[in-house]
Amino acid sequence: MVKYMCKTDIYEILRRNIIYYRKQKNLTQKELADKMDIDYGFLRKVESKKVKKNLSLDNVMKAAEVLEVDLPKFFEKRDES
Repeated sequence: MVKYMCKTDIYEILRRNIIYYRKQKNLTQKELADKMDIDYGFLRKVESKKVKKNLSLDNVMKAAEVLEVDLPKFFEKRDES
């Protein structure tokens, strides 16, 4: 049986994974935003715990491509570190 996550959970999982994989590549938020061709302020909001920002699938796919991570990995639960 598949357990579905609520909308808030998926954004939290994506937030944590984007931060994790960005740091694995030793990229700053600004560097990742530039490589993804998105606004730096937008990425800061996406990575912020305080702000819930809608993140399009297109942007998740861009992040996966730039960070060289298989897309499904962005949806795996990860402990905050």
